[in-house]
Amino acid sequence: MMKASLSLLMLPLALAVLWAAPAQAYTCDDQLQDCLVWAWEDPEERVRELREQECHAQYNECVNQSTVCGDGYCGMGEDCSNCSVDCGTGNYTYDNGVTSTCSYTMARQWVTSGTQYGSYCEYPMYEDGYRTCQNYRKYTVYACNAAPTTTTVYEGTSTHYVPPFFVGMVWEVGDCIH
Repeated sequence: MMKASLSLLMLPLALAVLWAAPAQAYTCDDQLQDCLVWAWEDPEERVRELREQECHAQYNECVNQSTVCGDGYCGMGEDCSNCSVDCGTGNYTYDNGVTSTCSYTMARQWVTSGTQYGSYCEYPMYEDGYRTCQNYRKYTVYACNAAPTTTTVYEGTSTHYVPPFFVGMVWEVGDCIH
């Protein structure tokens, strides 16, 4: 128990020594890796957990405070125009996917065998048809320090058969024919 207590007391001091400012030659990821290796060396499970938590807290602080161009993080004050190595060029195209404008054309409509209800006959009605779609693909282009632009590209027309589906019931006066 004495060893665990001593380890817990040494934790802040050891982390302060292990964790360097982001301006040093290696990145926050490198520092996290070094810190975790150190944390996992302790034989006490609870101490390891506390060290790991502290390593991750220090990592988050390092990433959030990182403002050195070339450190692998797009930090405060950096953007695509002054640090493209960390923030990227800012020029990329996002594929928004295909959108379609469709219409339905009925091919035929029919009734099937009816059911007699007194002087009325009830027929279930079905229809089938075709769905025709005009297909467009949209792209959004993002450029460094410019408003995004959207481009729409026509990709053609598609027509698909729509199998028979139930439309509703038809009531007629008289005897069922079917």
